[in-house]
Amino acid sequence: MESLQVTQENKNSSLKVVENRNAIMQAVSSDSCSFPDYSIELLHGVFEGAKKAGIIKVAQSNAREYVEQGQYDLLPTLIGLKKIQTYIDSFLSEEAFQAAALAEAQTHGKKDKELKGSKISIGELGTKYDFKADSEWNKLDKEIKTITQKRKDHEKFLKSLSSKVEVLDDETGQVFPHFPPTKSSKTGLKVTL
Repeated sequence: MESLQVTQENKNSSLKVVENRNAIMQAVSSDSCSFPDYSIELLHGVFEGAKKAGIIKVAQSNAREYVEQGQYDLLPTLIGLKKIQTYIDSFLSEEAFQAAALAEAQTHGKKDKELKGSKISIGELGTKYDFKADSEWNKLDKEIKTITQKRKDHEKFLKSLSSKVEVLDDETGQVFPHFPPTKSSKTGLKVTL
């Protein structure tokens, strides 16, 4: 099994990482998925100094190991991980947290800041432009919307076909063959919390 790099400064740090990882695994595999109050500190210890590629590699390795060991119920674990993902996404998107983190980063100036093996940068995110004041843009946008709707309507027609159909084009008088689309899908699990 791959592991995150742990500094040798504190011999107990590697034990702490293992304890934290086990606590997370127990939290997500339980029916109630009770994530401990110290969850943020717990995650700091697990991922201290790790780079994105390393985290991905370890997560993939841990997932394979988790399945191979067969010690855990996978469906409750999946639900628990989705809950943790929802928690983390919600935590990171909370405006009060974002504003406070930005204010703290601004105290360090406009330069990039290296912290715990990661880089923090202040920059413009999600820049949007409004072109509606331009008449040519509005004309093109209307044409695109009309053509897009025509395509959607034609796709709906094609989906309704079970076999090849020949259709007469009223404008040209020509007969054109139309075929049902090929369909592909992937079976998976959808978790609704």
